[in-house]
Amino acid sequence: MRQFFLFCTAVAAACGVMLPNQAQAYYDREDIVEAYFILPNETAFFVPDDAPARDGQSKFGSVEYLKAKQIEARRFIIPHARFSGSGFFQDYYVPTGRLILVDRGPYNRAWTDSVNGTETRSEGFPCQSLEGLNVTVEVAISASVSDADAAQYLYSFGVKEPKGSRSDPSVIFTSVFYGRSLADVMEGVGHGKLQSLVCHEIAARSLDKVNEEANQIMDNVQKKASEYFKSRGITIDYIGWSGDFTFDRDVQAAINDRYIAEKIAPVVGVLESRANVRAEQSWDGHLPSSVSGLWLLPGDLWQSVQSWLRRDVPTPKPKP
Repeated sequence: MRQFFLFCTAVAAACGVMLPNQAQAYYDREDIVEAYFILPNETAFFVPDDAPARDGQSKFGSVEYLKAKQIEARRFIIPHARFSGSGFFQDYYVPTGRLILVDRGPYNRAWTDSVNGTETRSEGFPCQSLEGLNVTVEVAISASVSDADAAQYLYSFGVKEPKGSRSDPSVIFTSVFYGRSLADVMEGVGHGKLQSLVCHEIAARSLDKVNEEANQIMDNVQKKASEYFKSRGITIDYIGWSGDFTFDRDVQAAINDRYIAEKIAPVVGVLESRANVRAEQSWDGHLPSSVSGLWLLPGDLWQSVQSWLRRDVPTPKPKP
């Protein structure tokens, strides 16, 4: 097995698979400087291949261990050493540790079912009320990773694995690893966690309460989400509703009818009187097509009210 490994590494080097100063790996017969500049939005860690005995097995790989390996330098030179037995006639220089970069760039997203959202695909949260009625909601969110929480974030979500086989020297001697992007984490874990929190709140309420307590629902979601993500190194900057609450068509129609019955029908007489007075002056016979809040109304409300009031009244028969 050892001879096979040496043969593979020699062939790979001869074919130019591994080049000096390559961002993915370092494996060369000469110890050429391998320097990297750490961007202002990045937090860097250098983890040695051989952990000193004093670090202890219980501490190795923990959040505390990663914090101890966090570096402050803006430019970092990866140290190399000869790897004994790595070549037939001359050993190769390889990294003595791995530089890990965590991008702390902010993330923001509008998860909606509308083409007006961040994406054109459906990203809303389909839930059910206490009665089992379908409710789909839309959420806006912004998140970030602070320098102080970068170690916790790295420990929680790890790094992107280098492409290729782990038996390939260009993978074995990878010099630089990149932590999973915040966008990748939030699109997967983040979206799933937010959906579970939002739907848990909605499922505990009747449809009326979902509308009435929308602000309380979001307050509860924001508190729980902030605690969850903070424990994993992510700071939630804000969460809020982003768009409409969407119901099944029949449910929406029932909501519209009830609104007309409770809010509009009692004052129809007054509205008609005023309409007759002002019809030829400044009013065209139409009420506003929408109102504030989560209740949705038909576009031509006045005609809808009249139609609703007359729909059960039988048509009079003509006199003989």
